[in-house]
Amino acid sequence: MNGVADGNSTEVMIWTDNFHQVPSGRVVKRGLEFSHRTWKLWASSDHHYLAYVPNKPLRSGTIAIKKRLSYLTGHGFMRKGSTVGQVCFGYEVVSTGGSFHRFKIDQFSITSSRH
Repeated sequence: MNGVADGNSTEVMIWTDNFHQVPSGRVVKRGLEFSHRTWKLWASSDHHYLAYVPNKPLRSGTIAIKKRLSYLTGHGFMRKGSTVGQVCFGYEVVSTGGSFHRFKIDQFSITSSRH
């Protein structure tokens, strides 16, 4: 948000799955309801890193990015008028414990809505 990887930008991550990893910062909000799941919001002290982490893995479905961004601006985690600089989706593989794993994405799309 507000640029790409510079001192003024904010990285907003939406984790869909997790295996014993911990986002940067600390939990600042619990019990958020998005995409039929309950999420925790993590934030660094300067709010330049924000991460939504689900209580249970989200292996398929739709993620309403705008709703999450609106929550962040509406609750003071990000300034109003913030702009999207980049949207990415993928895996951050930290470790497979030395064993072979296959990662597969069947479909990924981004649609714009003016609602």
